[in-house]
Amino acid sequence: MTRRRVMLLGIAGTLAGCAFTPNRNEDGPDAPRSMPLRRPVRTAWVLSSGGPRGFTHVGVLKALDALGLAPDLIVGASVGAMVGCLRASGMGAQRVLAVDATVHLDTAPAQAARYRDADLRKKALVDADAAHADLVLKPDFGYWVNLSQEFRARAIAAGYREVLAQAVALRRLHEG
Repeated sequence: MTRRRVMLLGIAGTLAGCAFTPNRNEDGPDAPRSMPLRRPVRTAWVLSSGGPRGFTHVGVLKALDALGLAPDLIVGASVGAMVGCLRASGMGAQRVLAVDATVHLDTAPAQAARYRDADLRKKALVDADAAHADLVLKPDFGYWVNLSQEFRARAIAAGYREVLAQAVALRRLHEG
């Protein structure tokens, strides 16, 4: 399958989960439902949302591949779902690796004070999910984001560095 086709399928899959009629009760024949897993799931990678911050997921996945590590399941929110779908393989999970691409509040610049409430809300949401992970990677690529080539390269490099820094813990997570 071509890279472009995989990306389009990922975007389509992500948009398929969007609710264009919020608060509508879905209980008909086309309503989402859970299905039993086909095989046991030992390790899951969970990729966070974050818009342009999601480029850090690319670096994380590149480094995990370089270490020869693979999950049984990849899940994600927003951009994490799109990046994860490009790398997804396998199924459910006994061990979970989460990638948190939200801001590092402790290093946020003074000029970002007006965004603090929104950052705290996102952090609370991510922290609630990350609490269920066996290992959380949180690459630091600075506070301000955009779609420039420089930012994308910085975010990818930060994700890659974070994986290498946690290589021992990541190998342990993927063994046994």
